[in-house]
Amino acid sequence: MGTQESSPDRFEWEVTIQETLGPSHVLFYSTNLGTLHLAIYMRRDLIWYCSAPEDASLSVRTGTAFRTKGAVAISFCLFGTSMLFVTSHLTAHQQKVKERVSDVKRIIHALDLPKNLNLRHKNKDVTQNFDNVFWCGDLNFRLSEPREKLLEWIQNTKFPLPSHLPHGYMHTDQLSSVLSDGAAFRGFMEANITFPPTYKYDPGTQHFDTSSKQRAPAYTDRILYKYRQLQGLGIRRTSTATSGATTAQPYVKCLLYDSVPSITTSDHKPVWALFKTQIRAGTDAIPLAAGLFNRDIYLEGMKRRLNNQYTGSSAVCAIQ
Repeated sequence: MGTQESSPDRFEWEVTIQETLGPSHVLFYSTNLGTLHLAIYMRRDLIWYCSAPEDASLSVRTGTAFRTKGAVAISFCLFGTSMLFVTSHLTAHQQKVKERVSDVKRIIHALDLPKNLNLRHKNKDVTQNFDNVFWCGDLNFRLSEPREKLLEWIQNTKFPLPSHLPHGYMHTDQLSSVLSDGAAFRGFMEANITFPPTYKYDPGTQHFDTSSKQRAPAYTDRILYKYRQLQGLGIRRTSTATSGATTAQPYVKCLLYDSVPSITTSDHKPVWALFKTQIRAGTDAIPLAAGLFNRDIYLEGMKRRLNNQYTGSSAVCAIQ
């Protein structure tokens, strides 16, 4: 779970998530940089098959007291598959596409991961050093259309959009263009967007920005992923009932990708995704973390969850 412009009270945030998730999951590891925060919650039975987690970070606003722009990352191995999770907050404003591209390039070359896993050839691009990479955050890319035109489209459109049909305005999306021409996020993919723009709302409402700034709606909040074909895994193939033809299945597949419009505490709507990935068997060359997790967060979260059960309050709603 990655957040940007987060509350400085990291403990309360992590406990609230733990309380909501319940005893089936634990906080495996978390890290932050200024207002950026990244936490990996994991099913309890899987922590015994993970390597020791490592983290790295970069502020793209050097010399500033408040680190609001940049990235934080956590990496580890699950069984024999190496994972990298990144959350970032890139340069804002409609016209600053080149600056956002520059942010991404700086981030991928500055994050020094992995540190303790033996690699034959460590790539300067951190995303090339892992089997699976998931990158989320406020990437701040905008739609290149007038505000009034976008508002009219949103008002006259029924969401979610059909996933098999082209999105009416994604051809004007800056990030889609960046992904297409390889200017940044080379090798990354994104599932089809079927939800309305996640920015910018009046906090506490479902209304797009009515302030004097009059920001145009945009898909600033995104989840990207990339993977490399894993040695030791056979290519999974499926056949169609009609033709009998076989097609190779991806090693990572996005099953769901959506926003959460019911959360109104921010001027953004959070996005979430569910992925399915193949996992390679572990090897003796990867030292395990011996069941590492944050016990303080777990105990406090379970204590509050138990208290809420007695008082009748909802742990699910508490996350908002």
